[in-house]
Amino acid sequence: MRRPDAVRFLALQLASDLDLLGYAAAAEARYRRSFQLYPDNVFSNLAWPSFLFRHGRSGEAQAALDEALARGTDHAGLHLLAAELALGRGDVEAARRAAQRARALKPHASLPATVAWIAGAAPRPSVPALRARIARLRAGLAAGGDPVDGLDAALLASLAGDRAAALDALDAAVAAGHRDAHYLRVSPLFADLRGEPGFAAALARIDAAVAADRAQVRMAGALPPDALAVTAAR
Repeated sequence: MRRPDAVRFLALQLASDLDLLGYAAAAEARYRRSFQLYPDNVFSNLAWPSFLFRHGRSGEAQAALDEALARGTDHAGLHLLAAELALGRGDVEAARRAAQRARALKPHASLPATVAWIAGAAPRPSVPALRARIARLRAGLAAGGDPVDGLDAALLASLAGDRAAALDALDAAVAAGHRDAHYLRVSPLFADLRGEPGFAAALARIDAAVAADRAQVRMAGALPPDALAVTAAR
């Protein structure tokens, strides 16, 4: 018999896969249901507002985030999302408070520090220090690390004023398997890079990879009925 927490995680993983493949409606139903059924589950509390944010539904995302926080969930990911939402609406002070809380919860993690620097919640390191941090992230990514490290490196390179290095790090993240183009299109953290031709090219590579994945999944007959009933959004 599967443990209840494993079943919950499986539902969220399926929702994530469906969303990345372009079946947003099927993903939304699963995220919403998980959020409603498991108010004490940190992953459900983070996944639902994050989904809304990625799809440009900032008002709904903020409402869901407020509800998740009111439930007593205190997770760095929720505060990072709060910082991004605040930056998106121009509330710098709220962004700084959220970034500081995320960093306090995960003091040894790289991304909370990066967001804190972007938001102005902490003094920005020198360019050499930023480059050293980028090099460590890129080395980890090359060794099979999380593609998010590539996004982090891109943000740090942008902070250092090196857009070419930022776009190269973004390319590395895509090559390592990052497929969340929705997030890249809406996150205020990437606003400085979004107008670059290389940024559009990276999104195009993601879209092409997702289209290939979607074709394979459909050919294998692996989609659930509610996804089969609709055309993918991409």
